[in-house]
Formats: sequence, structure tokens, C-alpha cells
Amino acid sequence: MLDVYPPVSGQYYLEVSSPGVERTLKKPEHFINSVGSDVRLKLSSGDVVKGRLLGFENGNVILKSSAGEEEFPLNEIRKARTYFEW
Repeated sequence: MLDVYPPVSGQYYLEVSSPGVERTLKKPEHFINSVGSDVRLKLSSGDVVKGRLLGFENGNVILKSSAGEEEFPLNEIRKARTYFEW
């Protein structure tokens, strides 16, 4: 049996949005797919580090920050996001 629904009257607009330019990074694939992006890391120590994501190898996030090239073990990162400076 085919369900029949009454027609919808009125004028409607369909809006489509994306999650935005800033994305949460949790899994290794997230970091790999975001190489070249600016990221903000919050570490287990409470420190916050910003820089350009260079890569993800052997469980480590590789970042170019103001301190130079640094590596952070994934298990020491509490929160990670890409960010966009306006």
C-alpha cells in the first residue's frame, strides 16, 4: 500500500550549511586529512600550542609552531581543532 501525504502549501527555502572551517581532530585520520592546516592543541599539561600541522607519524602529531618543529604524542593531546584566523 502506498502512503499518500497531503501537499505542502506555502513557500519554503532550503538552506544547506557545512560544519565550518574549524574542525575537531580526534582520530589519526583527522590529523592526516588536515595536514597543512593551522591547528590549536590543548595538551594534558594544560598548555595550548598553535601552529601549522606538518604531519602525523608513529602516533605523533608534527607541528610547526613559533618554537620550531615539534612532535606531540596523540595520547597527550586533550583537545585539537583546526582554526582560521580572520
